[in-house]
Amino acid sequence: MVCKGQPVSTVFSAGGSSATFNSVQGGLTAWSVDSTVNQLNLQNFWFNVGGNNTSVGSLTFQSATVVQDSPTEKTLTAVYGSTAFNVTLAYNLTDIGNGSGDIGESIVIQNNRASALNISLIQYTDFDLDGTPGGDTAVLSTDSIWGNYVSASQYKGALHAGATVQQSVVTPEADAGEVDGMGGLLGRISSGAYSLSDNSGPATGSDTSWALQWDLTIGGSGTTGISEDNEITGVAVPEPSSLAVLLLGVFGLGLRLRGRHA
Repeated sequence: MVCKGQPVSTVFSAGGSSATFNSVQGGLTAWSVDSTVNQLNLQNFWFNVGGNNTSVGSLTFQSATVVQDSPTEKTLTAVYGSTAFNVTLAYNLTDIGNGSGDIGESIVIQNNRASALNISLIQYTDFDLDGTPGGDTAVLSTDSIWGNYVSASQYKGALHAGATVQQSVVTPEADAGEVDGMGGLLGRISSGAYSLSDNSGPATGSDTSWALQWDLTIGGSGTTGISEDNEITGVAVPEPSSLAVLLLGVFGLGLRLRGRHA
């Protein structure tokens, strides 16, 4: 499936997992695992080329392509363009089962000019684990040698007792990061030339979120890429036997009610 030249909201599913890409937001606006509630409020990208932070969604949207890789794996690729540079976002959705799912991400920036491009890229992430924003804790991890950011973790309630999301930065490591527990991080990112504060947490609050920032120099007509992985585990999935008992109970109640009116 290919969508071109217009803002779209595209759902792509694999097995029991499903995600939604929104071209206006410039990222994902939903992700459910094993047909449960939505675990993600928003994960999108912002860039800065010497002015204010700007959403990738403000660039010219060129296309979104969905490819079925296997019965449990599907990839969505979205392309944005401008005269200065292009951005390609690729999301590889994999259904793991048993309350787990995975999305591998690739972000590629192509410099369209002969001179070097200095650009900062920020990824903003707001998971609502188990479908609710409150009670989540987020923390960022850094490289012990260089101090760069290598991963982010968010969990609901006691550590690893409920739903957990882990984002691992594969390459390159992020230059800056920030966690927030009160829902104000997106406003700070979108308010101007804000640079992340390096507050690695942990942070807990009414609406936990985090962001990672890469400060990049791309040579003339050059390309650079960022690869990372997101995995959700521990999502509570109804037992098939329990569901069958529930349906049987409802069906039995219907029979009793029908009998009273016979």
